[in-house]
Amino acid sequence: MKQCPEISAVISTIGASAVTETAESVVDSASSSGRTVEILVLWSGAEKVPSLPEGARVLEVFPAGLAYSRNRGLQAASAPFVAFVDDDEVVDPAWVGAVLVTFATDAARAGVFGPIAPRDERGLPYCRYEAGGELRLFARGTAPWGIGSGGNMAFRREVLLEIGGFDPLFGLGSISRSAEEAEAIHRLLDAGHVLAWAPEAVVYHPTKTAAERLESRFPYAYGLGKLARRHRAPALAARYGKEIAGALASGARARDARRLRETRETLRGFATGLAFRARPVSPESVLARVPDTISAALDAAHVEPCPPSYRPDPHYVYRAGPDRILHVYANPNPRLREGLAIRDRLRSESEAPGIPQTFALGQGVDALWVLEQRLEGRPPRPEQVDRWFGPVAGWVLRLPAAAGTVRESSWWADEAKAAVDVSPPALRGAVAAALETVGGLPARVVHGDLQRKNVLLGEASSVGVVDWEHAHGAGPPGLDLLFLAVMARSDRPDGELLLALARGEDPTWAPLRAQLRQAGIGDRELAPFLLAMLAVWAADERARSDVPGMPRAEPIYRRLLLDLGPELAER
Repeated sequence: MKQCPEISAVISTIGASAVTETAESVVDSASSSGRTVEILVLWSGAEKVPSLPEGARVLEVFPAGLAYSRNRGLQAASAPFVAFVDDDEVVDPAWVGAVLVTFATDAARAGVFGPIAPRDERGLPYCRYEAGGELRLFARGTAPWGIGSGGNMAFRREVLLEIGGFDPLFGLGSISRSAEEAEAIHRLLDAGHVLAWAPEAVVYHPTKTAAERLESRFPYAYGLGKLARRHRAPALAARYGKEIAGALASGARARDARRLRETRETLRGFATGLAFRARPVSPESVLARVPDTISAALDAAHVEPCPPSYRPDPHYVYRAGPDRILHVYANPNPRLREGLAIRDRLRSESEAPGIPQTFALGQGVDALWVLEQRLEGRPPRPEQVDRWFGPVAGWVLRLPAAAGTVRESSWWADEAKAAVDVSPPALRGAVAAALETVGGLPARVVHGDLQRKNVLLGEASSVGVVDWEHAHGAGPPGLDLLFLAVMARSDRPDGELLLALARGEDPTWAPLRAQLRQAGIGDRELAPFLLAMLAVWAADERARSDVPGMPRAEPIYRRLLLDLGPELAER
């Protein structure tokens, strides 16, 4: 029986061959302390993976930033503790043992940080280094940048997952350029966790030239400015600003020109990150990895980056010429591929209007590339719901019937059990019964995520629908129509509309009950249908929140299920 490792070491790299030495130093450190370690190398390089120590696992991941790579390592780790080191570092022989001993002394400690010492004497230290010292503990109220660095940190895996892992909006390769560790520290401390600094857990990092140190000040401070802005933390901003002012005064007194230059860059980066809203665009650098099938279909068209989506996995978007869109989905799941296949089949077999054509698909390393038709139009506006809901509902009702019942569909296999599991114990019986009612209905093709952001209104009330990642070839009739209605007037679900429908009332802007009957939901099935769909949405919400990189927030749909479920169950 294979022994479970005591700690997983995650080493992310964009392709540095020195990662071999890093991995070997971790193996040696574990051996020195008699500990078992799992080594995960997250490789984002275009080159061939170098030779690594026996047993090291390699995960080839899309180059979507350091936070994304570390989240993938966090997901893949099998040990109760997960450590992160940089690909140009080596760890001290005592490092593995020191980290684990520090965790063992207090089960309440969520994370351990340690010193980063100079690896050579050629230049300036990578960061401030003080040898020796004593164990220190940090709780809420500590400045997150004063605890440790991302090049030497370890966490209880379950705790880091609980807070959502690393935010992909932070870190090298993101719009915030840095500070993924400081942002995670902030959330850990804010949640009441205790972190430790262990002086014996040392790693060694190459020194920097004066020019490299100066160049690093702006992006590092920019990320901290973004941290204070994102979390609306004026106290953090004031605290870091005070530290910068102190460093400027100290540098001036010492007449240290290098330190003054670095501090001015720090001030400029922090002020820029704090003051200005970032406007992300998909990186042009990833286009160097475009698969041959996509490259041929592009036919030298001009490719223009568009805003991406980062959660839970990066989704980059590019405009390709006047009438095409290029999508790059990192870490694609089977549901995405199935949804795109359903979209293409629906478009060809039913000739349904407003469905984008697929021109080419390409499989890259940890990514699916999709070149598709760019539909013209604009998303509907919530205040004009009485104008647009009817035409869009008409489009939904044109989706064809599918063979068999909902219980026999792929949607049922994916959703039904999770919907019961997410329900509170007092409602599980009612939710299970409601799903049984839905399961007996004739199935229809479903888009699965039909809301305003995925609808485009064109001329003469034409309707286009994009983002088919959640489509099913067979699922509940009325699902798309109900979700469209619930999200029609806000970015938050309309619980009052659900209760009104259950009570036999329509919204003022649509004959929704008649439209649902046309879809296949009779008056007798309506209340069970509403309860079942609410539980399904709560289950989908939980599944999304369990993925590292998704921000943790109050669950909206489960709260609605708790609030509305009892009345829906009684009808």
